[in-house]
Amino acid sequence: MYVAPSSPRPYEVAIRHEIGVEHLLFGMDYPHPEGTWPNTREWIRHAFAGVSEEEARLMLGQNAVDCYRLDGSNLKAIADRIGPTPEEVLGDPALDERLLANFHDRSGYLRPPETVRSDFYERMLQEDANR
Repeated sequence: MYVAPSSPRPYEVAIRHEIGVEHLLFGMDYPHPEGTWPNTREWIRHAFAGVSEEEARLMLGQNAVDCYRLDGSNLKAIADRIGPTPEEVLGDPALDERLLANFHDRSGYLRPPETVRSDFYERMLQEDANR
């Protein structure tokens, strides 16, 4: 199973080890207004602050190649040509406050994590299994 949050928020990237770094995909939900475009590089740089290049490469591309069985060598050639480079997305995470506010207005970017009531879902799954 893979997880692909559209417009990933910092708290989603922060729990990447709980999810499993090798199962987390970057989603941008283009062209929806809550997506990262046209500020995708800035969005990644802020949300992925502190993430190693190796983990970023997994979440930003390699996991999708593995999940969807894509032609990784062909996609690497395209990525090498158009980017982004690690320096563009793993640099200084500081953002203009207006851009950060824009991210939040578009997607709830600064919203705290939602509380998941696992007992509710466990009960629901058990009821389905009993049927």
